[in-house]
Amino acid sequence: MNEVVRHYLFILRDRWRSVAVVALIVLGLVSAALLMQGKTYSSTSAVFVTTPRDDADTFYRGDAYARERAPSYVALVASQDLALKVIDDLGLDTDPATLIASIVAAPVPDTVLISLTVTWSTPELAQQINQAYITDIQQEVISLETVVGSLTPRAQLDVVEPPSYSSTPAGLSPILILGAATGVGLAAGAAFAVLLALRDRSVRTAREAEDASGVPVLTTLGADDQTDPAEPMRELRTALEATPLAPNKLARTVLIASSQRGDGKTSVALGLAEVLCDEGKRVAVIDLDARTSDFATRISEAPITVSALVEEEGVSTDAHVNAKGLLTPVPIGVVGDDPGRFVDSPVVTSLIHEFGADHDWIIIDTAASTHSDALRVSKSADTVVLVVAAGRSTFDAVGEMAEEFRQTGHEIAGVVFNATRTGRTPSDHRSATHKRGRTGLFAR
Repeated sequence: MNEVVRHYLFILRDRWRSVAVVALIVLGLVSAALLMQGKTYSSTSAVFVTTPRDDADTFYRGDAYARERAPSYVALVASQDLALKVIDDLGLDTDPATLIASIVAAPVPDTVLISLTVTWSTPELAQQINQAYITDIQQEVISLETVVGSLTPRAQLDVVEPPSYSSTPAGLSPILILGAATGVGLAAGAAFAVLLALRDRSVRTAREAEDASGVPVLTTLGADDQTDPAEPMRELRTALEATPLAPNKLARTVLIASSQRGDGKTSVALGLAEVLCDEGKRVAVIDLDARTSDFATRISEAPITVSALVEEEGVSTDAHVNAKGLLTPVPIGVVGDDPGRFVDSPVVTSLIHEFGADHDWIIIDTAASTHSDALRVSKSADTVVLVVAAGRSTFDAVGEMAEEFRQTGHEIAGVVFNATRTGRTPSDHRSATHKRGRTGLFAR
């Protein structure tokens, strides 16, 4: 399939809600118009413009005269006086303008015939109005075409097709109209979706995440073909295990960062910790998101908090480290009025150093890159993992975040592309069910 076609199909699939909404709006408007319009019925007739034809010469001259006069007779149908006369004849409860709007008169091409179509609310009235118009316009033409002293008028109208009667509503079938409206609505919705996509700067695919960040995608969360929700975390674990470890370091320190809140970085941090514990690794997860953290709501117990250690500056963490299981979670705790102080505190640096002595991995969860916290704490990390959320993270924000880390000399291992639609990664569900019995630390 052509790459351009594939791209547009992806846009339509990704923005199918926009297509559906526009199509429903168009269909609703057309349906409302049909309901408000009500049923109408048509009656059609035809008259022949005749002239004296005594011999061949008068025949041709009369035919030419009839053709020339036919447009004038058609114009008479729009006469206010004629409309008033028809209204009086039939006792109609309407005005001339409304009556004239319901009449269509037109000469039949290459003939001397004039067709007359009347559309009204009932088939009986449509036929009666048509007949009244024929009668009155015949009289009007005779009056106009009769010359003083002449025995016959120069032209007159003869009925060749009497006014028809039809109990079938006029116009197209409502089903056909609604079908056409659906097609138009879908086309308009598709155009609207493409327009939104052209104006949208958000990252939508893993390839776009790579283009925006300049680093490879290590794993994708919520992929269409994903059957095991823990598999993306295992892929991330394998990729990070391949990154070089600094000399004389026992623990590998990974910083999880994102361009904005809600991209799923906390879920990635906890999900990665779970699969590392599956390998028997001792893992410390430190919550340094002092801006909008929900870390504490995702765990059932925590031996220490960052804020408590900062407030008790100089106190060793040895007495607080969780010795019961493989995982040590450290939530941010009480933030206070100055959330930025935690990242700059030497106690945090000491905490990371001390955990490195008795843990295999240290995972740091930070605030979104709209704050400088992640950049400041990255000096304590061996590598950085960027979380990019489909439809939320923008090209500009992801690119700026990656460039800031590169300019400060920090290695970016790659991107975790979060393609889930609910804001929770596949590891969230696993955290709630699969690991609770083993570590007792994750809660929902």
